[in-house]
Amino acid sequence: ASITPELMKQLHDHFPHVELSVTSGRSDDLTRQLEHRLADIIVTGQLPGDSLRYEDFPVLREPFIVVAPAGVIDGSRDVGRQIEQLPYSPYNVSMPIGRTIALHLRRLKLSFGSPASFDASRSVFAMAHKCGGWAITTPLCLLDSQMDSHVMECFRLPFAGSSRTISLVVRRDEFGELPANLAGVTRRLVGDMLRTDLVDLPRWVAETSVILGDDGQAI
Repeated sequence: ASITPELMKQLHDHFPHVELSVTSGRSDDLTRQLEHRLADIIVTGQLPGDSLRYEDFPVLREPFIVVAPAGVIDGSRDVGRQIEQLPYSPYNVSMPIGRTIALHLRRLKLSFGSPASFDASRSVFAMAHKCGGWAITTPLCLLDSQMDSHVMECFRLPFAGSSRTISLVVRRDEFGELPANLAGVTRRLVGDMLRTDLVDLPRWVAETSVILGDDGQAI
């Protein structure tokens, strides 16, 4: 929701006679659609397994962050100690983002009690808000949920940090220069979003969200 409408407008401007079909969903579902030729171009957080058949263009590296209803966590005090006393609202581990977060916590030997898990950011945040709890997510997930920034507050992870990379992925050697051009447009749109849509969030959220070039390095 953050960039798709403008990206589609850009595509339509370049190819006015081509009908575009847009699907949104889980990263693993989109990747499977690409592998089964049900999609031609995807923007995803999960790359296909066969790197020889596919070409990926890194777009964004974004941090995992803690979010909680306004006033539940006092940022001037130890956030780690506070979340230990609050209910945790996680993503379901069937979701790519849920698996990534669960694996990171397991590596750190951290475990948090949770009343339920969810497969949509809106549900994760709604549960955290209802229970006066907290969640681990990313800035894009927070923006796509369209949750009012004044309702949820953001905090750095109070333990070793982690991040995920969002990439534009296509089947190799099928679309000429189009994927590279689209990746450039996507980077510009995401950069514009970081400067505008994140303005109501703490400054460090935008500063730790990094636009990436084709080589995976910050640009």
